[in-house]
Amino acid sequence: MILRNPLCTLVFLLLLAKTHQTNILTRHNVTQQFHRQTLPSGRSVLRVLNLNFWGLGWPWGSDKEVRIRALREELTRGKYDIVLLQEIWYREDYNIIASSMPYITHYESINLGCTSFLVPLGCSGLTILSKHPITEVRLVPFTHRGSFWRFDGEIFVRKGVGMARILWEGRTIDVFTTHLVSYTKADDNRLTRYLQAMETISLIARSDADIAIFGGDLNAAPIESQNHPYGMMRSIMKDSLTEKYPSASFHPAFATFGNDDNTYTRNSLPERIDYLMFRSKSYLDMKVQDFSMPLFMTVNNEGQAVSLSDHEALLGVYTVQERQFYNESLPRRALESHW
Repeated sequence: MILRNPLCTLVFLLLLAKTHQTNILTRHNVTQQFHRQTLPSGRSVLRVLNLNFWGLGWPWGSDKEVRIRALREELTRGKYDIVLLQEIWYREDYNIIASSMPYITHYESINLGCTSFLVPLGCSGLTILSKHPITEVRLVPFTHRGSFWRFDGEIFVRKGVGMARILWEGRTIDVFTTHLVSYTKADDNRLTRYLQAMETISLIARSDADIAIFGGDLNAAPIESQNHPYGMMRSIMKDSLTEKYPSASFHPAFATFGNDDNTYTRNSLPERIDYLMFRSKSYLDMKVQDFSMPLFMTVNNEGQAVSLSDHEALLGVYTVQERQFYNESLPRRALESHW
């Protein structure tokens, strides 16, 4: 990678300092992912980005002021249809990115009662942005939030499932984002995380939109079990990564935390705990055209190249078109799957 070559690193830093822009390096041979392709008639392309931003201020986070401005610059370039963010804890950071895309969930709609001064008391940290109209927004707070005695701060924030309905090319998309309870050991908050996952999938399962998309931090490995958050989510949705790369679920290159390219967490155990998932009604053919992890970098106040977060971003590029049914006399509602 470019950052491991001293000469290239120097050139990289000089260019970043000159332009004051986010530099994007791509992984997994996806350099053409943003170029529009000629598609068959009736097929549309949908681009969805997910990022756990690590929006805590000092002393819990690092370089937040620089990173949030770099994120704004990236979103302003207009490459994405929908963006799902977690850990946008403070109103001041929300205000910085608020104008970066045409539509955004209002701060109070997902952070009602939030006091984001130093410590984000009562905040969800969730934000959804879109190129397309957002018609409905709400937060469903989790019933189970964690234990006061764990001293992990979970009981003081207001985590839940952020939901938005988006109108996209004549279709409805219900978007869901969340950040499940944290852990410091394998058994920390395990029951709470399970119960939060149950609440999440129950909300997704009730969606009547043409398309449902989930993006967020499950704080759980991709274990296919009905007693595990990932396996529970997979019971109703498709994993964008494994739809594109079926055998890559545990590959360290796809670790969203502790990735070898992340300047903040590269010395941590590599884990895949952030996900992009989707489902569509049966009359739609929705496929993963591409899945990647864009490498977002910027320069901090000390002139060091740093990642945009301690987590990696996820980018799903989907194609969507109407299925061609042989029996055109059947009404559409007879062909729909029940959510």
